[in-house]
Amino acid sequence: MQSWVEDYLHILKLKIEQPNVRFLTKLIRSHLQQFPFENVGKLIEAEEKTEASALMSVESFLYQRQVYQMGGTCYTLNVHFYQLLQELGFSARLIYLNEDHVSIRVETNQPGLSPYFVDVGTTAPLFEPIPLRKATESSKKFDGEQLLFHYQKESGLYRYIRMKDGKQADESWAFNPEVEAEEAALQNKVYKSYGSDAPYMNQLRLQLWLPEKYMLLSLKNNKLIARKASGATVTKYIHGFPALEQVVRHDFHLPYLPVCQAAARLEERTSWAF
Repeated sequence: MQSWVEDYLHILKLKIEQPNVRFLTKLIRSHLQQFPFENVGKLIEAEEKTEASALMSVESFLYQRQVYQMGGTCYTLNVHFYQLLQELGFSARLIYLNEDHVSIRVETNQPGLSPYFVDVGTTAPLFEPIPLRKATESSKKFDGEQLLFHYQKESGLYRYIRMKDGKQADESWAFNPEVEAEEAALQNKVYKSYGSDAPYMNQLRLQLWLPEKYMLLSLKNNKLIARKASGATVTKYIHGFPALEQVVRHDFHLPYLPVCQAAARLEERTSWAF
């Protein structure tokens, strides 16, 4: 077992267990709590990235979490979570949900069970593994939002559909959980995600799951949304770097995350300002 596994589990506040669905669920929920979905590091480091260095090592990922409280976007979060799952005895592979998003297909050590769809790098409220049983599966509802995984018998693909209050809330995607993401192509996609026109190079994003409050906190540029499972939602707008720093420190409890440095880089890149 790799030496970094102990550090990873220490951050997750978990001990090694059998690679079953119970442990997988624990790992997912702790990961969502301990590793924020954010593009702070991406905005700060963009100019230094080459294709060879686009995807950081798991050791660098853990270092940035321990020192700066960083997490990442889908590539960083799911790639390193996939590496952890493999070390813990799960059978896992990276798969593409769509052209720009990588997720994970996971098998446990429990005979007869179907594989699972796992994603710790999404802004959708997905807190548990979803079984891929060639039927329509769904995630638990959170604030009226739910993910559907509809198996299409004719094509053998699954369709991922994000629902809100019973209506489709976003574009849907067809994916094949049996097709593994190739390392070279994935490396190139990660590098392109640092391009000037890439989605997460033109906005500031930060999201974190707060289980003690059963709340999702989501920041997009200067708009902060706090969502509870019950449907209670509070929205507020942030004006200026001091207010931004206060929100990240006190609401997200991430005092070491260099969010103002990232916001300054965003202002340099775009015409938008806090």
